[in-house]
Amino acid sequence: MWSSSETTTVPSIRTILSVAASLTASVVLLRSVADDLIPDAAREFFFTRLRKISSRFSSELTIVLDEFDGYAGNEMFVAASVYLGNKLSSSTQRIKVLKLKKVKQLAVKVDKNQELVDFLDGTEFKWILDCSRSDKPVFISNGDHRSAFAEERRYELRFHKKHKEMALNRYLPYVLEKAKQIKEETKSVKLHTVDYNGKDYWEGINLDHPATFETIAMDLETKKALIDDLNRFMARKEY
Repeated sequence: MWSSSETTTVPSIRTILSVAASLTASVVLLRSVADDLIPDAAREFFFTRLRKISSRFSSELTIVLDEFDGYAGNEMFVAASVYLGNKLSSSTQRIKVLKLKKVKQLAVKVDKNQELVDFLDGTEFKWILDCSRSDKPVFISNGDHRSAFAEERRYELRFHKKHKEMALNRYLPYVLEKAKQIKEETKSVKLHTVDYNGKDYWEGINLDHPATFETIAMDLETKKALIDDLNRFMARKEY
């Protein structure tokens, strides 16, 4: 029997949230360790169950950004990849670096299962790139379809449930706009020529010739007319 002086201790909200945060962190840590130790099927089953358990205690909402919708690419996934590549911090333990053909700069991206924390107006947003094996056909640029194992990639964006409207109406559009600015700053001017012997008729090369309009010997009025015409063309790039 219980004496009248005994009381039942009820966990505080702070304690519950702390436990939920610990469970979420454990999911990230265990997934990273298990990539090389546990078979794919068993790993996916285990982490699916663990995520369901941790979500019951969590106040977080998760937005999933798949890389593809069928064969159509997801512009939001691409924008997130570009944006997060410029948001890496000293706490990031793994990154991916690529050197694309005919591009001078290195492309830096977030590696899978690496959590990255971002802020907008003091609101915390947590990103993680999740990858799983898939036997769906892989789309090749030359039009062929090849049945092979490939990765299905998706970004999971987590934040407090009360910030749902901010995430959808402000944060994700902000990511899209920042990614567009980053692309504009790093893209190269290309000169396209017709190559009838290649896989694609139009072949592009970077236009990095050292000559400028200042160094070109040309009639001044003709040069001004040419520059004005090019500026008019660039101003109408949306069309």
